[in-house]
Amino acid sequence: MRKIKLVLSIILIGLFFAGIGCVEKTLKINEVRVGYQPSTHHIAEFIGMQKGWFAKETGVNFTDKEFIGGASEMEAMMAGELDMAYVGAVPAINAIEKGLKAKIVASANNEGSALVMKKDFNYTKPGDLTGKKIATLQPPSIQDTVFRVWLLDSGIKPDDVDIKYMSGAEMLTSLTSGAIDGFIWAEPGPTQAEMKGIGKIVLNSSQMWMHPCCVVVVSDELIENNPDLVQKIVNTHVMAMDFIKTNESETINISANKLKISQEVLEKSLDSGRTKYNADPRLIESGIKRFSDDLVAIKVLTRQVNTSELFDFTFYDRVNK
Repeated sequence: MRKIKLVLSIILIGLFFAGIGCVEKTLKINEVRVGYQPSTHHIAEFIGMQKGWFAKETGVNFTDKEFIGGASEMEAMMAGELDMAYVGAVPAINAIEKGLKAKIVASANNEGSALVMKKDFNYTKPGDLTGKKIATLQPPSIQDTVFRVWLLDSGIKPDDVDIKYMSGAEMLTSLTSGAIDGFIWAEPGPTQAEMKGIGKIVLNSSQMWMHPCCVVVVSDELIENNPDLVQKIVNTHVMAMDFIKTNESETINISANKLKISQEVLEKSLDSGRTKYNADPRLIESGIKRFSDDLVAIKVLTRQVNTSELFDFTFYDRVNK
């Protein structure tokens, strides 16, 4: 009997200290590092950070870092420099296929880019772009992928267009100087080009295909070790997305300050309706599958990535419940 009691005592003590270890593991994180890009596609991040919601709702400090494109943002995440990211689905798919341990937990926006040409360019059809200098973000990016696949679907080889890679700021400068004939980029870039009088929008990316765009990606480490924290992150993201729809004036103010552009540009960009906001990751699953197939078609990936490898719907589903 004494032996049984001794064994039970040892087991209980072991479980007690194991429990302490689990608590310490959960409480270990005191900062979440977030990546984002200077685009209206990531307005939910701007709101969540500016209003202090991420920190308030989770009890953890949040810091963010700006990236000029999704490729460099995902490189940083693969290097362990980010815990979560607002990023285009295409660079996320590419990074996960190449070994990034992370999952898409929510959607940030759909569509939201446009093809902008010089003011005097007479655009009538995709073939007009043959031999022209068109800039976009470094691949793999949403814009480069959508543009290349659209060209292929239009019977045009992407190599027949002189595609240049540069940051959004460089696109505006290069279009002004005449170094490029046009660009395809995310909002508010297209609106800026029109309002500055340096270019004209000739095609919305939604006219190429009704594509998903940016997503919220969280590291597997955070998901596995701090699921409650991830749940609160998704809850806060959904709250920020709802705020966009119901508080236009403050959304414009916060975003204009973050992007360092005028409120007039932000207002016109949002009023254009090019960028659609919806947090539900299940609504973009088929579009993400198409992106995976497209990346194989344009030889960015060598295999199709299953959506089960890309998504964790658990947290968003709990928000609905």
